[in-house]
Amino acid sequence: MHKITVVNQNVVKTQKFDSGDFEFTEHATGKQQNMLLKTKAKGDMCNTTDCHCLRDRYLHFNTDKTAAATTTGTRTATATITGTEPATTTFMPGPISMAAVDRHVYGVCNTSAGADSVAANAGEWRCQYMARESPDKACDGYVSTKYLSFGSCHSGGEGPTCGTGTGFYLELSRGPTLVNGMKVCTADDFEQRDPIHASLEGSSLSGRDLSLGSSWTLLYGGSSGLETDPGRKKCGPLQLFNNTKEYRSYRFLVSAKRNISNCVQYSEVQLYSL
Repeated sequence: MHKITVVNQNVVKTQKFDSGDFEFTEHATGKQQNMLLKTKAKGDMCNTTDCHCLRDRYLHFNTDKTAAATTTGTRTATATITGTEPATTTFMPGPISMAAVDRHVYGVCNTSAGADSVAANAGEWRCQYMARESPDKACDGYVSTKYLSFGSCHSGGEGPTCGTGTGFYLELSRGPTLVNGMKVCTADDFEQRDPIHASLEGSSLSGRDLSLGSSWTLLYGGSSGLETDPGRKKCGPLQLFNNTKEYRSYRFLVSAKRNISNCVQYSEVQLYSL
């Protein structure tokens, strides 16, 4: 068994770990800002004001003081953090899985929050989206793919509202899930097509009922996080909102874009449960 001891002010916390359960980084000068601890054992390994360990997670210990680490023999190791500030941990979970029931992600056009969904289909005319850049591409986990929708326009025209009022909805295969955060990620080209305002709605219903505006509850409406262009194939900052209810289905709609173009496009919509 390895053990790690955190020394902070006059408080010492000790926790035993199995071999290989921890690792840390250290500069040659003995000064370091961060220590990473990887826990692999089952269950919570410790839960104190000085140390909070979670299963299969990297924990981030922050301190602006000198840190030293020593290893004795092959059986034990001790890591010491000294200073007047308590050590803290930060943990940011990743987005939830956007896998949809039966892999169906439904594109919509000419739709606003609270209104009935108008179905979109593949093509290059009004209320259509590019066949190879379909709604499911916004939920596949890859910023190298994208969803491109023309909305009230077509591939040969352009204007300030082309592509607005478009989006998608889906029923999560994972079942009811709490969502209270969202990120939107840009596509590979043409920043003028970026959505800059959007809405997210939740529903406990499924199937055909999801086409009805009355099925949806508005969770968020406002900035997509992309007003400042983060670059191509990059995600904007996390948009947080108050929600304490788990919903089975979610609908995302674009209400404004960056500039004049013939469509709206984005690579990913990421939902978070925080």
